[in-house]
Amino acid sequence: IEKKVLKKGEFEYEIENSGNRDIVPKGEIRIFDRRGAEVTTLPVNQSKVSLEPEDLKQLASIWNVVKSLGRYKATLNLYYGEHGQASVQDTIFLWIMPWQYIFGFVFIFIIFTLILIMIMQRGMRHEGRGQVSTTRRIKVIDIRSHHDASESR
Repeated sequence: IEKKVLKKGEFEYEIENSGNRDIVPKGEIRIFDRRGAEVTTLPVNQSKVSLEPEDLKQLASIWNVVKSLGRYKATLNLYYGEHGQASVQDTIFLWIMPWQYIFGFVFIFIIFTLILIMIMQRGMRHEGRGQVSTTRRIKVIDIRSHHDASESR
C-alpha cells in the first residue's frame, strides 16, 4: 500500500492484488488527534472497486476537516477475502495547519516586529534629550605652586 495526503482532507492509497483471485477491499481510515482520541472514521472503497490478480488501483477517501490545528494519526484498515479474513493495516502521521492560522500568526509577528522597531527608533531619537549630565567639573588648585609664590616674597 502506498499512501499520501494530497490536499485538504484527501487520502490517496494504492492497493495491489498480488494474489490469484479477485478481491474487493473494504475497511476504514480512523483518524486520531494528538491525545489519542478518535476524531472520525472514513469508509474505504465505498464504490466497491474490484481488483483482479496482479492489478494495481488507486483509491481515495475524503475527510471534511473542520478548522482544526495540530498533529493527527490516520490508520488505514483494509479487509478482503471471502469473509474479510485477510487484512492490511498502515498508519501515517500528518499535520493540519489551516491557512487562516498561518496568516494570523504571520500578521501578528509582523505587527509585533513593527512596534518593536518603532519603540527602538523612538528611543534612539530621544537619547540626547532630557538626560541629566553626570559629569562634574572640579577646579583643581595646585597648592605647591601657590605656596612657593608666597615664600618668595
